[in-house]
Amino acid sequence: MNFVGNNGMEFYIETSDFQNIVKLLSVTAKNNTNDTTGRILIDASSDGLVFISDNKSNSLVVDSTNNRIITNGVCSVSYTNIKSFVSSFLSWDESSKTGLKEFHFKYDAAVDSLIITVANICENGKKSHGRVEFKGFDPEAIDRPESFNKENFVINSSIFRKALSKVLYAINPGNPVPAIRNMNISFDEENIYFVGTNGTVISEYSIKNISDLKEGNFVIKYDFIMGLRRAIGDETQLQFEVTERKIKVKFDNILYSGNTSNNNVFPDYKYMFDQYENVISLNKDILKGSLLPFSDLLDSGDYNRLTLTIKDRKIYLSSDVMDFEYSDNIDFDGNFVIDIDGNVLIQAILSTEDDTIFIKFSNSDTFVIVDSFNFENQKSLLMPISRRY
Repeated sequence: MNFVGNNGMEFYIETSDFQNIVKLLSVTAKNNTNDTTGRILIDASSDGLVFISDNKSNSLVVDSTNNRIITNGVCSVSYTNIKSFVSSFLSWDESSKTGLKEFHFKYDAAVDSLIITVANICENGKKSHGRVEFKGFDPEAIDRPESFNKENFVINSSIFRKALSKVLYAINPGNPVPAIRNMNISFDEENIYFVGTNGTVISEYSIKNISDLKEGNFVIKYDFIMGLRRAIGDETQLQFEVTERKIKVKFDNILYSGNTSNNNVFPDYKYMFDQYENVISLNKDILKGSLLPFSDLLDSGDYNRLTLTIKDRKIYLSSDVMDFEYSDNIDFDGNFVIDIDGNVLIQAILSTEDDTIFIKFSNSDTFVIVDSFNFENQKSLLMPISRRY
């Protein structure tokens, strides 16, 4: 990306285009601060019109799609000021001939100020003119992101968003352990695996691997994931480029970049999903309908304790304030009891797509696995809570 000298700049940009850009920049730009994390960089050149935000962790580059550049140049201004000004305008409505067609930007290098002028047409046909002037900042103070080179893999945005919804509940972003505060994506010949864990639960969601990458493991930071989820739309292709230091995602007219985890290693967990002796199948709707009303009543000071008991071919779920008996008989003749986090169990149940789910287990000293019945593509492993005797 080529940046020209700070010697003045002028361009017009369509209202809806710029308002969408400002919304996207909120993913990385900080509000109510004038340091570099709260500024945006605007670059108008022969390559096009580009807007950049960098908060020292992640950066966002957005190319304008509807503009007219009069004079090339570069400047930096406060994101908060720009956001407050542009958000109040209605974009142009061709049918009613009302609204604002475009913003006119003109940067005056002599006084280091960005002037934006507008000509808004009201419902009565009257035209109102406006002008605002913003202080400029040193554009060189904002880091320029590295260019996108070649993707490691490509994932559809709707599939990626769905995968995140299956595992984010299991991540603890405040934990100092990288594996617990971040998300892991791994590849093999058959599948792509999205995994999150907080030490109490491991949640894995898998999809068929139709990419060219058949082997690999990437630990992605939680704040990067959350920003990407905000920025992406539906049904667009996400091109990922991941190196030892950087992760970049290119889609539509956007480049989103950040740093990878310092420790790009995720603990081996897959073998644990095969460690069980018994399997029972349960109706998801019965479990969900019975547990959800009690979720807010579980004692957070006692790890949201929920006791799962199997006795006389019946399942019982209980806490200090609730008792629930599963209505159907189950195909298990033994006895089993375990204490688990009830809210995590609810999240694990909600994450599965099937009407029927598997509960897999061995004994009271190990863990419980929740798995989808038909697809077996959503697995959650719940660690036990020490029982109270």
